[in-house]
Amino acid sequence: NQGNGVSLILSSVIDATGAHLWENRGVGIVMRTGSAGELHDSAVNANESQGIEVSGHSTLDIFGGMVRWNGDHGVWVSEHAFLRPIDAQVGNNIGHGLVIGRDDGAILEGESGVEENTESFQIVCQGKEASVDIVPPAHAGPMDCPDPEF
Repeated sequence: NQGNGVSLILSSVIDATGAHLWENRGVGIVMRTGSAGELHDSAVNANESQGIEVSGHSTLDIFGGMVRWNGDHGVWVSEHAFLRPIDAQVGNNIGHGLVIGRDDGAILEGESGVEENTESFQIVCQGKEASVDIVPPAHAGPMDCPDPEF
C-alpha cells in the first residue's frame, strides 16, 4: 500500500490470524478512536513507519507473531490506549521497540520479548502516567520508564 496497511477508526475491530502486514509506505496497523482487536500469529514487518499505532482509547492484544524491521518504532501506544502482547516478539525496528505515551499502558505476558531494536532503550514511557508491566517469563531490554508499574 502507498499509505497505511490497515486503518481502524471509530470503534472498528480487527481479528486477524496468520496475517502478513508487510512493506506498507506508512504504518502497518493504525487503530484510533475506541477501536479494538486481536492479532494471532501474525507478522507486522518492514513498514516504512511504525509497525503498529494504538491510540485514542483503543486496545490491542497480540497473541504470538512478531513486529520487526519497521522504519520507526515497533509499537506506539498513545492517547489513553492499551497494548497486551502475549508470546509476541518486538525487535529489530529502527527506533524503540515500544513507546508508551502519557496515560497509556502495556502488559507483556508469556514469552513476549522487546529487544534488539536500534535505540538503546527498548521501551520508553513518556511521563509518569505511562505504565508497563512485564510478567515473567516475558522480558525486555533497557527501559526508560520513570515508574514502570504505575
